[in-house]
Amino acid sequence: RSGSFIIVLLVLLQASFSLAGQKPATGSYRKKVYTIPFLLTEYNNISIQAILNGSDTVHLMFHTAANAVAITAETIKRLNSIRFNDSTTTVKSWGSSSNSSRLSAINRLQIGELSWDSVEVWEDINSGQHTDGKFGINLFAGKIVEIDFDQQVIRLHTSLPKKARKYQQLRVENNDDLLFINGVCNTGDSLLTHSFLVHSGYSGA
Repeated sequence: RSGSFIIVLLVLLQASFSLAGQKPATGSYRKKVYTIPFLLTEYNNISIQAILNGSDTVHLMFHTAANAVAITAETIKRLNSIRFNDSTTTVKSWGSSSNSSRLSAINRLQIGELSWDSVEVWEDINSGQHTDGKFGINLFAGKIVEIDFDQQVIRLHTSLPKKARKYQQLRVENNDDLLFINGVCNTGDSLLTHSFLVHSGYSGA
């Protein structure tokens, strides 16, 4: 749509967006629309300020191809509220091979007016430049997520906003907790259909 850049995601995948049996965190939604401001960095990452356990302020990258809350090992060095009680060797971070990762099982996460209890936080190696970690769309499960790049805000709706009627609908496929949209590439006289990952985050470079 000319003059604006808005993405609306219908996130109704509570059961599928989980990590190793982790249930998606649930917030307390009392209003019809919540607005979360973000900073679009020069690396095109969506950076959102959050508070961990009521004391540690972090800037998390909103990552549409992630399904957990993760904090970089470098950031964890300065945090006071994270306590690790488990670990795994099967975590794969963007831009790296599989690595061991520590798990902090019970945390409180606050973003704007919303907060979630019993949130699992993983230690990770990489995140987008100028961010301390990342979180995925599973945090907003059951809500319609509107990403407004013009105003640099995310709006969480309990029902599809009327403005969505002005935009084209595209079918989204969920494959291994990743969202894909089919597109057609025109190469000379050939038309090639391919799946494209809906990916708002760090490229791994």
